[in-house]
Amino acid sequence: MWRAVLALLAVLCAHAIVPADAFLVKTALLRDLGRRARPARSSAGGCPFSGNALPRDKLVPESLRDIVQGVAFPGDSGVAPDVPPAWLDRQKFERGQAFSRKNFFSLAYAESLSLLINFLFPGELQPLIFTRRSSTVYDSYKRYFDTVARVKSWYESDPWTPNTTAYNNIATVRGYHLDASRRMRQASPDALRLNTTFGPHSDPPHIWSGATVERMCEDAREGACPSDAVDAVLKDRDVTKRVHLNQFDMSLTQFAFSGLIATFPERFGLHGNLERELDAFCHVWAALGYALGIQDKYNFNLGGLALTRRRTRDVLEHFAKPRLRTVNRDWEHMTRVLFEGLSLYNPGVSYEASVLYMMDLLGVAAPRLTASLTPTQRLVHSSIGVFMEGAMRVPSIRTWANQEVANNLRKAGRNADSQRYKESIEKRSYRYQFLPTPSRYQCA
Repeated sequence: MWRAVLALLAVLCAHAIVPADAFLVKTALLRDLGRRARPARSSAGGCPFSGNALPRDKLVPESLRDIVQGVAFPGDSGVAPDVPPAWLDRQKFERGQAFSRKNFFSLAYAESLSLLINFLFPGELQPLIFTRRSSTVYDSYKRYFDTVARVKSWYESDPWTPNTTAYNNIATVRGYHLDASRRMRQASPDALRLNTTFGPHSDPPHIWSGATVERMCEDAREGACPSDAVDAVLKDRDVTKRVHLNQFDMSLTQFAFSGLIATFPERFGLHGNLERELDAFCHVWAALGYALGIQDKYNFNLGGLALTRRRTRDVLEHFAKPRLRTVNRDWEHMTRVLFEGLSLYNPGVSYEASVLYMMDLLGVAAPRLTASLTPTQRLVHSSIGVFMEGAMRVPSIRTWANQEVANNLRKAGRNADSQRYKESIEKRSYRYQFLPTPSRYQCA
């Protein structure tokens, strides 16, 4: 996909639709506009909360105080699958579905970027390592293709009508979550510790991790607060003492599918007065969260667009940025195989460029990470901003981008169950690095 984007931008420049010199000026301008739209950068001396400076009940922003209590409760409320919430507005829900179908390219990229953030939380990352359904490139390709297809179905049919694709996919996902939670709950403490990280014992025994995580850590030490207060609030560091796949974890999943797109729409190619449509989109995810078993008290999107945006900014500033200082080899491996898997049906996706784009959104300066990128990766990173904030203002280009995603998904669907295609992927070589104790590298 991003190869096609680069080609498109080159054509625009060549035909003077976007003059080459204006291209560079616009890149700088867009970066400046993006910085003004992002959360303010933190410094070690200006952390929103740290140590014992604030009483415990003030450590969490007001918008998240109910949601964080969900760490103590199982992630599935047991709600009947064919009963919609009493507060559901059908017209608003259908309007949000239509918006999602129309802008699926933007939503898909925002969601993939959100996973880089969600994987900063052990409650999100460790169940994926434990279940071993997405820890290799091919498994990741299969898992996330299935996820994209399921989410797309939730935008296309009624999730409360039995036997619709959306209804069946809601039931499948709830089943996956319940099964993973049960398996982790029944595992011994030693088995949990062993199977929620990578090493010589694991499958794969090799970790795909290099300089990226180290550069991120070095940049985060200067641009993000320590994570000790976050650790105290979320209590998610000890895998043997957590409620696995709890209500807070499920709420973060809603954030992954809705938070960035609702809060930074221009950064993902959505322009114009879209407040009504984005509010309807948040209503869709409030309702889908309910259908997936999230209680109203912990529902990230219940409260509309304004509250979703406030919660998103608070998650990024108070939780995600401090957690940049705790990334380790496991995080890098799982995010790399995620993006490599995505690239099998979205060619040209750059892991490094996307990580830097995430750092931009978080408002964390990343000079070391930037310096480690190749010229091609820097070009892709710049093209993302120019394409999203410039080219996507043109309706025909938005239509083309959404058609590209649809075509790529159809192609991936044809390949998904092909043994020959699986073997061709598994034969590929990747730059894995053997690390007997991969978690030993962690930000201080």
